[in-house]
Amino acid sequence: MGLKPILELDYSSFRWYKLSDVDFTSLSAGEVPFTSVADAGTVSVMDFRFDPLVSGEPAVPAGLRATSASPGFYMIQFVGPTKDSWLAQLEAAGISVLQYYPQNTYLTWTTGETAKVAEGLRFVRWQGSFQPAYKISPFLRALNGRITNVAITFYNDGNIQDTLTRITDLGGGYIFSRIKVQSTAHMGLSVGGIIRPGDL
Repeated sequence: MGLKPILELDYSSFRWYKLSDVDFTSLSAGEVPFTSVADAGTVSVMDFRFDPLVSGEPAVPAGLRATSASPGFYMIQFVGPTKDSWLAQLEAAGISVLQYYPQNTYLTWTTGETAKVAEGLRFVRWQGSFQPAYKISPFLRALNGRITNVAITFYNDGNIQDTLTRITDLGGGYIFSRIKVQSTAHMGLSVGGIIRPGDL
């Protein structure tokens, strides 16, 4: 068909193409079976859905935007379905890969400077801050007044007590904590507590 892919990736059992409109029309007119992934560039987290390179990041309240380039949560989106070698390269660069989000996006723990470096890797489509607004359950955002119990999960950066202190400084109190080890490097902490929706 004489296609000239903008991007072509080989996964052994299938191939991943990014095509121009002209080439996509040509492919559609042929007899070669294929599956079109219309939302391949869309990031989905909680009730936020956006293509960072098409529509940009969603508008969120100023108080729920990341304000520091210090170590924290960043999202890194790949140009196609995940390859183990890509994850290994991120880890080798000092980026802790924590959790997957559609499409082809990972929540990571790193610095703003390292995330910027990752953006230059050939397999990275986009990187950006994991905004505090993305962390809050839509169910909790709809509530008013005092919440008697809420589960909070956070990344163990080696200073758990500091995070717990910040929760109590907001007027919350924690009832219990449970450490879940994901790997030798990554640990999560679940906290049951009392807090107000506006402080999440």
